[in-house]
Amino acid sequence: MLINNKTSLYLSCSSNPGNFGATLYNYFFEKYDLNSIYLPRSCENSKEMIESVKTLNCLGCSVSMPLKNKVIPYLDKLSDNAKKTQSVNTIINKNGFTTGHNTDIYGVTKVLESVKVSKVIIYGSGSVVDSIIVALKNLKIDSISIFSRNTLVAFEKSKLYNINLLKNIDSISSTYDLLLNATPAKYEGDLKNLCSNANIIFDLAVSPKDTDIIVAAKDSGKVFFTGIEMTKYQFQKQFHIYTGIEIEMDEIDLALDRFFIS
Repeated sequence: MLINNKTSLYLSCSSNPGNFGATLYNYFFEKYDLNSIYLPRSCENSKEMIESVKTLNCLGCSVSMPLKNKVIPYLDKLSDNAKKTQSVNTIINKNGFTTGHNTDIYGVTKVLESVKVSKVIIYGSGSVVDSIIVALKNLKIDSISIFSRNTLVAFEKSKLYNINLLKNIDSISSTYDLLLNATPAKYEGDLKNLCSNANIIFDLAVSPKDTDIIVAAKDSGKVFFTGIEMTKYQFQKQFHIYTGIEIEMDEIDLALDRFFIS
């Protein structure tokens, strides 16, 4: 692909950027003959990031922690899902007017729409948890509990979304359908105990290799979902927002097999 003065620029900004998104995006830009490039960059200053997006005329910018909440005051508009969650992972820039979107809700919803669950526990309290809760409520799941080492933030989210707050593991009296791990925690202590009581495990950590949590789920014969499953749907939605092209999931699966799994 020839890079020139007509090339559209898309950024991915986080405190610790990787190459996962860049590999997928640049592969599909070339596949669909789009004169575009996607670059990951380290950034923790939301204001400077938005100023750079506008100055460089970037058409889009993907953001992850710790920017998902912090970027909101510097955007011109929010989509409905971004407003609901106060969490943004996708930014569109049109002639200096920026709009924040949230595709995490779509990713979680697509992963879980094929299973029937009624009792769910979320481990963690970061910004993605807002998207998880909204997705679960969209799926008509009423029994949602949250447990986190950051008890203050977990308490605030429990009140905001009217879900149950678990203050300690001992308050769990029975098994439950689904555990969503939204932390980078190791498979030990509280998380290990939570996993042992769950019938289905959804570990949101994005890794080409099985995490210890997923390995344990496999060993115990439990149904499980990985962060890659959510990410591929999130990517599909985000690519469509950026380009208007909806990539078939089979194409994304083939790309994942080619670059990350095989």
